[in-house]
Amino acid sequence: MILVLGGTGTGKSSFVATTSGQAVGVGHDLRSFTATCQAVEFNLADRQVVQLIDTPGFSDTSRPDLDVLKAIAGWLQTNKAAIAGVVYLHRIDERRFTGTHRLVFDIVRAICGKHFYPHLVLCTTMWDKLHRDVLGEAEERESELVGAEDLWNPLLERQAEYMRYTGDRASGLAIIQKLLEHPATGKMELQLELRNPCDVEDTRAGRVITAELRKKEERLRQERLKEEEEERELREQLSLEREALQRDEQKKREQEAAMFRRTDRRSSGGSRNERRPRESRDVREVVPSTRSNRDGKGRLTELHDGAGSASQSRWGLGFLRK
Repeated sequence: MILVLGGTGTGKSSFVATTSGQAVGVGHDLRSFTATCQAVEFNLADRQVVQLIDTPGFSDTSRPDLDVLKAIAGWLQTNKAAIAGVVYLHRIDERRFTGTHRLVFDIVRAICGKHFYPHLVLCTTMWDKLHRDVLGEAEERESELVGAEDLWNPLLERQAEYMRYTGDRASGLAIIQKLLEHPATGKMELQLELRNPCDVEDTRAGRVITAELRKKEERLRQERLKEEEEERELREQLSLEREALQRDEQKKREQEAAMFRRTDRRSSGGSRNERRPRESRDVREVVPSTRSNRDGKGRLTELHDGAGSASQSRWGLGFLRK
């Protein structure tokens, strides 16, 4: 039995179908088409019987990695599978080896264990889908994958193999033949761990997944704290701006009130000044003025202006006649 592992969309089901010549459901998006492990049996040219085990993909958008690991572990336990080798698939058209890719790679390493690396083939896929213009970039990524100390090189130094899968049956059979040159006689790390009753979460592969989950939870917690802090600062800023606006409005109202009072005082003072001359004229009109004069006999008489002058003159003449 040969176990085929990898992330969702790396071409596991296509590899199994093309290499075995058997019909296998193939997905075309980020959701894994394979929900459970599926054994596909076929014969090699020498009539040797081979079973390829198609597995659900890790990094599935609709299924947690821990559920995928449980499905694989359950199948291995139920079928008491003697795994001769493991094929790990990675898309060469991925521009970067992201955190998700690294997680899947770390899970596969934990499933195998270091002692099983000689029975592991690291494969890049999608070479047949590449346009000629980007072939050079793909080859550069390939060199980085196999040469980098933090990627595949440590496994290759421990006798793991690297091969391209070019999308045809001959390429797939070459990978199978490479594994069958030195088939495993022992068990993978995951199988060894499951011999003793334990939860899948407590296996090495399970701990890789749960550790990543804790990291994600911590990142989310930090992001929430940051958002809450930014929201608090925004509320404080809005409060300060609101208070400043209220102070400006209050100052403006006070200035307008002071201006109104000054204008009112000037208006009141002008009205009083206008009334005083008018009142003086009225008094002069009501109270007739008097003038002193001497009559023909040398006596002093007073002459009055206005309407009262005539009557007073008559009064004076009458007095003289007497």
